[in-house]
Amino acid sequence: MTILFLDQSGELGGAELCLLDILCHSSATGDSLLANAQVALFSDGPFRERLARANIEHHLVGDLLPPRRDRSMLRRRLCETVSLIRSVQGILRLAKDCELLYANTPKAMVVGAIVQRLTGLPLVYHLHDILSEQHFGRWEYRFLIRLARACATRVIVNSQASQKAFVSAGGQPEQTTLIYNGFLPEQFSIDTATTADLKQKLGIRSDRFTIGCFSRFAPWKGQSLLLEALAILEDPSIELLLVGDALFGEGDYGLKLRQKTAALGLEGQVQFLGFREDVPQLLSTCDLIVHSPRAPEPFGRVMVEGMLAGKPVIAPQEGSAPELLRHGETGWLIPPRDSQLLAQAIERLQADSSLRLRLGQTAAVDAAKRFHLHHTNHQISELCQPLCHQSAPKLKRMTPPPPFAPP
Repeated sequence: MTILFLDQSGELGGAELCLLDILCHSSATGDSLLANAQVALFSDGPFRERLARANIEHHLVGDLLPPRRDRSMLRRRLCETVSLIRSVQGILRLAKDCELLYANTPKAMVVGAIVQRLTGLPLVYHLHDILSEQHFGRWEYRFLIRLARACATRVIVNSQASQKAFVSAGGQPEQTTLIYNGFLPEQFSIDTATTADLKQKLGIRSDRFTIGCFSRFAPWKGQSLLLEALAILEDPSIELLLVGDALFGEGDYGLKLRQKTAALGLEGQVQFLGFREDVPQLLSTCDLIVHSPRAPEPFGRVMVEGMLAGKPVIAPQEGSAPELLRHGETGWLIPPRDSQLLAQAIERLQADSSLRLRLGQTAAVDAAKRFHLHHTNHQISELCQPLCHQSAPKLKRMTPPPPFAPP
């Protein structure tokens, strides 16, 4: 039996990192179902490189990258249609040898729904998003809900927050299964020598209070809110590590963050580190982790990573954060979108090292129990196994049409 995972992006967003964790751990543990999976990508990029490095079978089909903005609207729509057709054709060629389709992203769900109708294969949609107008266009999230209702056998939600949004938008609650993202706790146990060496390389002085913010650069992720909070504090002893960069055509926001840093006079306190693969090591250099999105977060892997690293985490009291963190026990929750209250929370935790230590230690134990990757993979395997057995595709051996040439 083979699962065919579908993913629209070649970039390493949260959904891609989650899938990479699932497949790499399955290969290491010899999970008979997930270890034999294949991945179909609609775009090339770092995600494909990581899959290749992990020896995970993958195929590049079609290309769903945004068309050039200098083209006319008609030309863009035509290119999008051609891209969609090419992707469907590529998936059909792979689907004839598979028992289950697994859509890991919204555009993958659209393609997966078309292939599901043509083949009769069961389709699982792993929902990593909050389906609402804050995150999607007015019609886009409603369209995804309708596709899920019509074509998906099961919908995996990564938090109660994403589950609630799915149901509120018209999704069927009985269709959903809650499975949190999983992690390997041992990866976040970093020895003091490694931490000290990295601090030296980054130029972090011993008298600095270091805050870490780990997220892709996007307006709703709220890095600008954190910069405003630092400006309010006016404390030169605070150093901020911004780990991440812009994805999905949001490069302008990354430039605006750098401009805002300069305008607020924070250039000597903020380091832009870009995307890094040594996240556990970078977490170990921090005294505090701040996640301050301006819109509800569907999961927010950095919150769990901060917990596993034994660091106190500040997050907004909305979205998934109240599920992951318990205020005053395993984290620090504050009202969202308020730079003044964020500044006060930072000041409170900066001044109380014993509180930071207690929060971090309790969080590490809690996260290791609740968000272990082994448990996540076991849940996914249990969900997919019976669907593979029940698979009865209508046109599974169909011969796909020849490739559609782009205009």
